[in-house]
Amino acid sequence: MWISGRLTIRLIADGAVSFVFVPFFTIASFALVYRLSNRPLRFTRAVDLFFAANPWLAWLVGFIALRCFLTPVRAAVMPRGLWLAVEVSFVTLLAWSAWRDWRFFRDVLQRPSTRATRDLLLQRAIAWSCALAWFQGPAAAGLLGGAR
Repeated sequence: MWISGRLTIRLIADGAVSFVFVPFFTIASFALVYRLSNRPLRFTRAVDLFFAANPWLAWLVGFIALRCFLTPVRAAVMPRGLWLAVEVSFVTLLAWSAWRDWRFFRDVLQRPSTRATRDLLLQRAIAWSCALAWFQGPAAAGLLGGAR
């Protein structure tokens, strides 16, 4: 969009298909953690509540909107103060998201505090490791000689 200056169906569809792995790995990792102990809710309801009011989507929309107001050069190399604000908001989002998810495991799935911590760490480790492998796998294969 930054290059063409407009939003098209092809760009939207390409982005949606390209990043479908994010919710897929999040749901798959949640399913594994969900099965580890008592399940006071049906899985589908638990997934809906886990994703409800997810702060990541709002942050991403804000970040993309910010970059749309910048020229391509400014978007590639943001001014130092603006980049610092983005970094601070991102770290704040990480902490808030972890807190929110920990409370979900503790309060909604009725896990003890230590179990909620373990569930949060396990879910994040699985989801983020899989997403990173999916996203970086083709590049790593090329570096390791998989693509000739």
